[in-house]
Amino acid sequence: MIILEDKGVKATFNPQRGLNLMSLIIEGHELIEQSTQKEFLESSRGLGPLIGPHFHHRVIDTIPYLDDGILDKLATKLQFRREAEPFSHGIARYVPWKVTRQQKNSFHAILDSHDTIEGITLGEIEGFDFVMEFEATVSNRELKIVYKAKSTSQPVVVGLHTYYALDHSMKTVDLVGAPFYYDKLNKKSVPPEWLGDRGLKIPVDKPLDYTFSPRLDKEGFGEVEIRMGGSILLIQAKASPDLSFQLYRREDSPFICIEPIAAINPRIVTQKNASIEVRISL
Repeated sequence: MIILEDKGVKATFNPQRGLNLMSLIIEGHELIEQSTQKEFLESSRGLGPLIGPHFHHRVIDTIPYLDDGILDKLATKLQFRREAEPFSHGIARYVPWKVTRQQKNSFHAILDSHDTIEGITLGEIEGFDFVMEFEATVSNRELKIVYKAKSTSQPVVVGLHTYYALDHSMKTVDLVGAPFYYDKLNKKSVPPEWLGDRGLKIPVDKPLDYTFSPRLDKEGFGEVEIRMGGSILLIQAKASPDLSFQLYRREDSPFICIEPIAAINPRIVTQKNASIEVRISL
């Protein structure tokens, strides 16, 4: 485990399990829904997993064929679902990363498609070449993450899929942005009840799986807010080539995923370089 600490913030990452953000405590508040650890242990979903170098499920005919013997070998080291798309949201969240630098309040790690698991390269699993970098820093009650990917052959995307703990005081995710959203590939106008005086107020009491486009400030950052009693969880991000926030919540789940992603719609990716900087504070 890597534990980063500074004034008012403690972040725990697991570099052997896809750099998962296992815990994020700011001002004594655990922000990660710890009940999702079960899903993390079963299939690398839950807590604070990465997105990349692809989002969700690849098109079936682009997924490399891995026979049962290869999948059996991989299953001795990795936790994934034996489905048509075994590595949902990209191989980055399933495999060990190489930590190149570590200090009390920061670390840097890399992942390369030439890295191997049980003699099988990550490029053979993902279907193309890539290099990824990840850097995390904590300071002054804030976690900052810089996450990048590049490929010489296929489009890539990066993002964070953090499962934030919900409580009764959290009513809406507040976002200043475009008055539309994507429901997968379908672009829709936001319903009138989501329109507030200062932007969108998206209710968290129902299932969500939508993509939103934030308004960017002068420095290129978009942001979302969610109120926690007397505090505000603030997630700021800037990205290249574009930025969106995916909001995901299952029916009656104790979490909400607020996913900053380096794409207008992560299901439509066209660039071979992607990067995102995310700041999480309370």
